[in-house]
Amino acid sequence: MLHLLIDTCIWLDLSKDYRSQPLISALKDLIAAGEVELIIPQIVVDEFLRNKSRVTAEAQRSLQSHFRLVREAVNQFGADEIKAPTLQGLNEVDQKIATGSDSVLSVVDSIEKLLLAQAPVPTTDAVKGRVTDRALANLAPYHRAKNSVGDAILVEIYADIVARSDVEERALRLRYT
Repeated sequence: MLHLLIDTCIWLDLSKDYRSQPLISALKDLIAAGEVELIIPQIVVDEFLRNKSRVTAEAQRSLQSHFRLVREAVNQFGADEIKAPTLQGLNEVDQKIATGSDSVLSVVDSIEKLLLAQAPVPTTDAVKGRVTDRALANLAPYHRAKNSVGDAILVEIYADIVARSDVEERALRLRYT
């Protein structure tokens, strides 16, 4: 089984684009088939929930901007006989986007359901201690001039999961040899 930890910025990038729905659906299928297990740290859940409304609003504005450009092109270059029905259709779609249509919200909802489908991995005191040690030693991700606490927490949580998986895997091998 593949253990997969996805950072908040990736979840937020996916939620900005309605075209990522097939990718989210494929991930759901892999999880259901037991091929992938998501590692969901509490910090990822918290950051996603804190930023989802901002990302949704940005996605809506971006789509509305695209529709505005298309409307201008239709007005300028469209044949007179198709302008009115085309603009009416574009206005209807634009209105759905402005009111929080499925195209903008469905990916966010799908991601939120994935993130909340299991109990998140807490940030333990042991993880916090290793994050501090990492910062004091200027180890990645602290080798850059930015606040990397969140990234360091993800690294340490993933290291815990991998170490636990290795121990469990070795125990299984010993049991069956």
